[in-house]
Amino acid sequence: MIAWFARHPTAANLLLVLLAAAGIFAAPTLKRETFPDSRPTEAEISVVYRGATASEVEDAICRRIWDAVEAVENLDKLTCTAQESTARAVAEMVPGARPDGSSTICAPR
Repeated sequence: MIAWFARHPTAANLLLVLLAAAGIFAAPTLKRETFPDSRPTEAEISVVYRGATASEVEDAICRRIWDAVEAVENLDKLTCTAQESTARAVAEMVPGARPDGSSTICAPR
């Protein structure tokens, strides 16, 4: 095939023009995104409780966070880590869930 195009340069040039024209006509219909549509599936909560032991942090902070976040729809998992003077909670949502809290699951785009 390369030899045929070498012997017929006009055909090669016509093919080049055809491919360039197809690219120019297809360019406006291409999907372009500056920032992809991605929704975060995790939220982190960090709380400082100075001078408290780990058990006090768990009772005063982690349990209250759990009570507050428990009613959130589409919550997959809540992990709370209590250390001396700090608490760190990570709430993971169901992948593909709508951010408005509705129960309908979105299909990834």
